[in-house]
Amino acid sequence: MSLGPNLWPLPYFKEDTEGVRTMCKVIEEMRKEVWNEAWNKASSEAERKTKASVRRLYLQGLSFDQIAAGIDLPVDEVKDIISSES
Repeated sequence: MSLGPNLWPLPYFKEDTEGVRTMCKVIEEMRKEVWNEAWNKASSEAERKTKASVRRLYLQGLSFDQIAAGIDLPVDEVKDIISSES
């Protein structure tokens, strides 16, 4: 499907200084958005795995101190994770 030469602004974004600048800003914003979404997803997944590990170690009989040392979390955070499951 062709939009015709007057309806498609592609030359503006490729040849005009202001068009190139506009397109760079758009692409940069898109990149930031994708990066933020990926970061948030990775952080959520890491947090979920950490909580699962804490619970699993607790069920295996490890103390709060042992879990905190093994996973490198503050003891209070380990206690919060365990108590939030109850």
